[in-house]
Amino acid sequence: MYYPYLTINIVVYILMSRQAWRLCSEALAVMLGGTASSADLGGSSKYSSENLED
Repeated sequence: MYYPYLTINIVVYILMSRQAWRLCSEALAVMLGGTASSADLGGSSKYSSENLED
């Protein structure tokens, strides 16, 4: 007996595993400008506020 629902669940599980979800969230953060995943906490960026005060 063939259960297409189980096959679909397996495909969805593989596609949306933790690693795949992490990659999707990182890609979304990059598309949004990187503000979601990478914040400049140490002022080491060339765009830090100290460099903008010239």
